[in-house]
Amino acid sequence: LGEARNIAINKTRGDFIAFLDVDDEWLPTKLMFQINLFNNQDIGIVFCNTIIRENNNSSNLFNIMKPCSGEIKCKLLENNFITTSSLMYRKSDLLKLPFIFRGDFLLLVDYDLSIRVAGVCLADYVDKPLAIVYKHQDNASSSNKYKYLKESKIFIKYLYDKKNKFIENCSESVSRFMSRHNSHLAEIEFESGNILKAKKFLLSSNKMSIQNIFMYVLLTILPSYKIYSFLKLFFKKFFRLFKR
Repeated sequence: LGEARNIAINKTRGDFIAFLDVDDEWLPTKLMFQINLFNNQDIGIVFCNTIIRENNNSSNLFNIMKPCSGEIKCKLLENNFITTSSLMYRKSDLLKLPFIFRGDFLLLVDYDLSIRVAGVCLADYVDKPLAIVYKHQDNASSSNKYKYLKESKIFIKYLYDKKNKFIENCSESVSRFMSRHNSHLAEIEFESGNILKAKKFLLSSNKMSIQNIFMYVLLTILPSYKIYSFLKLFFKKFFRLFKR
């Protein structure tokens, strides 16, 4: 995926790059609203609110909490709040990077680029739902599991590289990223039946999030992935109703 996108970007002649993933949609006015914000030469990333459709349910990504703009690098570490199909980049800011997309990434390829681009420019946001993203059931195959582990190891090495100054400038955000990352690793191990490994990942975070604490207690009292999946779906639907 990364290699294909790099080839496409190198063939472009325009000043701006936008992505439309395979089964997502743009609304007719998306590019018009976004392009106006690039009049500010410091802006290199523009994203927008997004309609998330999953099964028969639809909701706006930013119903209650509005995303940050300006310098977003640290905040992006805490939560990947930008959907790929909502993005527009200034091409000249992409070309400031040593490379654009990592050719060997698949699962973290978009997130990795957003973090690196946010380090060389400012971001702005259109508070209108201008893209539609379709969510499907997560692919829990073992190949994706090991692909994620391999990619995350490379990404974390990048975060802890002193020359990139993430620890210096975004120490709190890095801690929150690691908490979220360890929660994901714990879920992978939980699904595979490795309860002890899952609990170990949850305890390895410097700061345990509410989600990690909930998951740790669940693993201790009810070590069943089926029960966990049911509760996860229940809380997801609960928060969707709350947003409405």
